[in-house]
Amino acid sequence: MKHSNAVANGPQRKTFAKGATIFKEGDKADAAYILESGSVEIFKMVGGRRIELGTVRSWGIFGELGLIDDRPRMAAAYAAQESVCMVVSKEAVAGLLDGAPEGLHVLIASLVQIIRTAGEELAEARFHCWKCAARPAEGRRNYTVGPASPPAFAAERRICKHSGSAGTPAGRSVRGNAS
Repeated sequence: MKHSNAVANGPQRKTFAKGATIFKEGDKADAAYILESGSVEIFKMVGGRRIELGTVRSWGIFGELGLIDDRPRMAAAYAAQESVCMVVSKEAVAGLLDGAPEGLHVLIASLVQIIRTAGEELAEARFHCWKCAARPAEGRRNYTVGPASPPAFAAERRICKHSGSAGTPAGRSVRGNAS
């Protein structure tokens, strides 16, 4: 394995001050991050508005997609609180994947594409719901829980009657990890 030294040396730790940008949407992906402490917000810019995709909490991983598919960052990350992260290099991830069977590579590539598409769709849906919520009260329709919502996310998933898009009102965070 050509990347064995990067894996053997392990990840480095980096502290980000509250409000610090960890990476920007469109940046080249050179590392993934495992959050040891603090809180990290993941967001995209849509129509000139900042649309929150999620909050990463302790031991969540973020920034990993670009290491797998070699595409630019799909979203930005910033430290909502002072945050300590383990920085996992692209070489370390490549070293871990070097010995994986080809079938696993195909599966991982498929999952990464699904996650990227879902992130884009979530950002667009939240943007449309924000536009709906920003309309004057007389021109706005109500948010209702969608019938296809999984029970765990029933309070989070909304259908915007105005735009016909699925999503949540802007500013609400999704539980779990984001990248």
